[in-house]
Amino acid sequence: MIQLYFLTMVALVAEAVVFLSDYYGWKYITLLKTKNYLTGNRRRLIAVGSLYLLLAVANLLFPVAPGPVLLGEFIPSVALLLFPVFSLGILVVPHAQEEHEQEEKKVSPTDFIRLGHSTIELHKRNLGFAVLVIAGVHLVYPQGVLI
Repeated sequence: MIQLYFLTMVALVAEAVVFLSDYYGWKYITLLKTKNYLTGNRRRLIAVGSLYLLLAVANLLFPVAPGPVLLGEFIPSVALLLFPVFSLGILVVPHAQEEHEQEEKKVSPTDFIRLGHSTIELHKRNLGFAVLVIAGVHLVYPQGVLI
């Protein structure tokens, strides 16, 4: 479906903008404005994160023809799943840190969310460039298996 392909390309570029905004936002103010628009409001962050999740699942189920189902757009779908993990980390990590300081050392589901979010925060610039490369390869060769 070409409409899904177009939405995927727009979403990948927007995700790369969000990831690259911390490093290059001082030079390109549009990056910071886009990031603040997407992540500034809690409801908008939940909506955009869930749309990225639905888009990743739809890409797996309905790849660009003649790609096989579940493998046709696997790498762009994995790249699209980075934003829901990032947005979930923004929503959960500050509250989890307050609760974690009060509790004893127990493993909780928020520890895994914190780990994923901290990994994305640590490698945000590299992930931004990787998402841009994935978007570029997917733009040039949309019917490629696993691309």
